Amino acid sequence: MSTTHFRTAAGVYIGGFGDGAEPPAESIECPAPGRADAHWTGSGWTDPVIDPTIALAQARAAASMSRLDFAKLALREGWITAAEAKAWVPGNALPKIVTDIIAQHIEGADKQDIAEINALGQLVVNRNDLLLRLLMMSKKVTDAQMDAYFGVGGQVKA
Repeated sequence: MSTTHFRTAAGVYIGGFGDGAEPPAESIECPAPGRADAHWTGSGWTDPVIDPTIALAQARAAASMSRLDFAKLALREGWITAAEAKAWVPGNALPKIVTDIIAQHIEGADKQDIAEINALGQLVVNRNDLLLRLLMMSKKVTDAQMDAYFGVGGQVKA
């Protein structure tokens, strides 16, 4: 089955229509590039190979590291203490900076509890995680530095 994509004259994406399906009248065909990782921008398709900002966003979204490796990184960088790292790795406690970030940025004790439980239960730390972005702001870590830690655009050693 083949799919053809259509937009309005104003550039609004209408959708993909498979064999035999009819798009709305006055639709404009806009064939997608032959890549699964192409994205609709609202007026056309982008190709991550051609558009490096899309490729970087996709790499960041896919990047993660184990809680163990992130705890070692956080210890090396001075974001947490050795005692905090040792308690966090097995999931027994969160570092103070994480509980402080949750307390400062999440309203309501019940939502804070859930955020802490989620953070304790995570086996991996995702590059785009909200708590990580808040940690970056707190510790003045740049996107480029965090990308390097997570191996976005290169390899990282934990």
